[in-house]
Formats: sequence, C-alpha cells, structure tokens
Amino acid sequence: MNIALLTEIINKKSGSRAPLEIAKALAKRGNQVTLIAYSYNLEKEALAELVRSGVKVTLFEEKNIITPFKVYLKLRNQTFDIASFHGTLPFFLGAKLLSIPIILTYYGTQLDAFADKFFPKKIGFVHGLLNEIFNKIIILQERLLIKFSGAVLAISKYTQKELKEYYSLDCEYIYLGSYPQTFKPKRIPKKNINILSVSRIVPYKGFHKLIKIFNKLSKSYPQIVLTIVGSLGNERYLKFLRKISNTSVNILADLSDKDLKNEYKKSDIYATFDRYSFFGMPVLEAASFAIPSIAIARCASVETIVHGKTGFLAKNTLEFELYLKKIIEDSPLRIRMGRLAARHAKNFDWKITAESYEKSFKKSLQ
Repeated sequence: MNIALLTEIINKKSGSRAPLEIAKALAKRGNQVTLIAYSYNLEKEALAELVRSGVKVTLFEEKNIITPFKVYLKLRNQTFDIASFHGTLPFFLGAKLLSIPIILTYYGTQLDAFADKFFPKKIGFVHGLLNEIFNKIIILQERLLIKFSGAVLAISKYTQKELKEYYSLDCEYIYLGSYPQTFKPKRIPKKNINILSVSRIVPYKGFHKLIKIFNKLSKSYPQIVLTIVGSLGNERYLKFLRKISNTSVNILADLSDKDLKNEYKKSDIYATFDRYSFFGMPVLEAASFAIPSIAIARCASVETIVHGKTGFLAKNTLEFELYLKKIIEDSPLRIRMGRLAARHAKNFDWKITAESYEKSFKKSLQ
C-alpha cells in the first residue's frame, strides 16, 4: 500500500514517538510510507531513523490558515491509497482535499488544559467558565475529526470506551508497541535505588504528587533517588516542581534518546501519577528494561501493568505510597516483578501494531 502518515513533529519525546514507530514498522512490512510533519522541533536522529527504515519524509515549515492547501498542492500528484492520521486539524483538512480515505488514530481527549496553565493556583469563577468553554471546543474539534474520518482506531481499551462515551462511536483498538528497536535493554549496577518517571512536564502528569510522596519517603530511605525526565510543556510548572523538590530529585528536560535509555538502565522502579494514562508507553519502555511500575489505577494503566506481578496499581495516594515503600524495601520483589514486566512488554510489539494497522487499512479499502 501507498500510505500517507500525517503527524505533528518528528521527535521521539513523549507521545510524538508513536507515529514514527508506526511509520517505520509499516515501511518494514513492504508498504510505501510518506510521513508528513512540521519541521519545528525536528530531531535529526529521529529523521535519520525514518530514512534508514525506508520512510519518505515531507516537511512543512509552519502552521497557518493555508497549510491545508499547501499539503494538497505538495501531495496531489502522489497516488496514496490511504491516510493514517495522527496530527492536528490543518493536516487533516489537507488530507480531505486529497480525497483519500482517512483512518484516524485516537489518542484520547485531554481536558482542562486551560486550567492547568494556572497551576498550582486555584482558578476562580471566570477562569473556571473559560476552562469549560475550552473543554467544549476540544471535544467539538475531536468530534469533527472523527465524523469526517473514514474509520477510527483507538490505542487502548480505555480510549475505545472513551470514544463510545464522548462521541457515541464504536471502533476497534490496536495497542501501540513498547520499546523501539533502537532500545537495547541492559541494566547498569549502582548503589542507590533509583525511581524514574518519564512524560511531558505538564500538571496533569502529576509529578508534583509524586515528588510530595518521594520527599516524605526519602526521610526514611536516604538511598532513594527520583529522576523525572520529560519534554518541556509548561515552564511555570517546571519551576514549581524544582521549588518543591528536595536534593535527591533530579528533573531533566528534553533529553536525547540516548540519554533517556541511560536513565532507564540506571533505574529500579518506574512511577507515574498520570491523570490521563491513555496507553502508557513509558511504563512498557521501563518494563522492557526489567523495571516494575507503580501507577494510579485509572484509564489504561490497568492494561499495561499487571497488578501484583509486573507492578502495583494504587487506588489512591496513600496506597501509592505504601506500594512504593514496599517495593523500595523488598529487593527480591523488585527483581521478580522486573523479570515479569520484561516478559509482559514483549506482548506489545511495533511489528504487531503495524500488522494490525495494515489489516485495518485493507478492511477500510474494501
């Protein structure tokens, strides 16, 4: 098949990695794949990996009102069979102008983005009202994208359920992969017990709650270290996190993929307080390095963590703290859970993801 894969940026940080891995895996299956993205925040190594995998790349410099027409004009002479959409409205409109079937990958609806801009301050009535208006706009835009897509693929059972609840849509789900082929799981021995958390540095990821628990436990367990790694999404929130952190907390923004791999290699426990765990790629990336995870039992975390085997799922903050304390104290438990986590991660493979996407594409073209 000749596939146009439309995404936002070519960058392996946070959720931007998924479309890149899908494109590479589809190309390795013999499909002709053209990845369309903006050139800002472009990561050279990510681009090189795409090219090495046989993915053709088309870049656009800026996002504006005429972007859909630019996409159409640049791609109109190519004979695409289908468009795999992972981006935003301008690229979607460009694909519609090409008159090819669009399969939208649904990554979840993140609400309260406006309120998060004021964190940690509590918002008043006016800002609360504006937050609700912005939530409605977010849902409306997503509803329009879904309505005018040929088909929709959810990334987890949870997002499948959310599509039904928010948009009255029944669809299939296809899990994303765990770790990319460039990751070579290998642990580095060390004296401290290192706790790792990886995601975009924004309030809904709950890093402030994780730091609060860690600060409390570090008084009893001076050997523990917390490392937060993520792409910078909110400068104000980053300053707040550094303000509330003790000296055993490291916050690393915008690391290279190589440095991220090294952080996984040094870590013993993965911890996340994510409010919107629509899938949880970092949990599975950590698992591939034989690292057990602790998370709040919400959204899709129950799909990526097997409670009591590959990690723990906490019902609330108190339970989260108790599980973290338990896994800090019990080294044999950490090792056993880590081994089971590594086995579990193998069930989530980008090759399987690409094969499932291919089947879905063919079904849509029938």
